[in-house]
Amino acid sequence: MTRSPSQRPARVILRLAAAAALLTLAACDPIWRVSLSVRDPAGHPVAGASVILVCTERTWESTLVQTATDGTASLGGMGTSLPPGCALGVAHPRYATRRTTFESMCGAQPLDDCRRVREERLVLEPLAAAPPAAAPAR
Repeated sequence: MTRSPSQRPARVILRLAAAAALLTLAACDPIWRVSLSVRDPAGHPVAGASVILVCTERTWESTLVQTATDGTASLGGMGTSLPPGCALGVAHPRYATRRTTFESMCGAQPLDDCRRVREERLVLEPLAAAPPAAAPAR
């Protein structure tokens, strides 16, 4: 089938519009991600800390990851904003457990207005040395 010269520009414009629409959709990825950097008070990385995210408001979803040797971990999921009603806990045997929420990370901003791809630094406080065990009674 032969196209007339007047049909060719319309086809080119249609293809360009379709390509532009695909690029726009690709730029609107519906994801959220929180990258954590877990440190001790001196700024050293805390490797092997357990990071758990439990979300109870929309779904009973939970995720557990461990920090790498550089103290980093990443959590994420589908959504155009950070999910509400999620508790984030970071635990390590030598440090006090740290708990927070996305709401507290965002401060006064509603979650819909908060950056959904973010980096957070969490500092874990060392546990006090346990007292020596008492001698058994005789």
